[in-house]
Amino acid sequence: FVLPSPQGVTITVHDMLGREVLRAAEGIWYGQGTHALPLRLGGLAPGMYEVCAVGAGLVSHAPLIIR
Repeated sequence: FVLPSPQGVTITVHDMLGREVLRAAEGIWYGQGTHALPLRLGGLAPGMYEVCAVGAGLVSHAPLIIR
């Protein structure tokens, strides 16, 4: 995800029904720029998910496929 300014970010993973299945970060402070966060996905079943990053003025979604 890319941040235009420093801010707290919450990163969640949702199943295709929109249910939150993992909260990877909550209010973690990141500086301006491009960031990557490794996710621990061991407890999730194979399938399609959506990763959401939400902050002040930021809402970013990315598809995730677990095989």
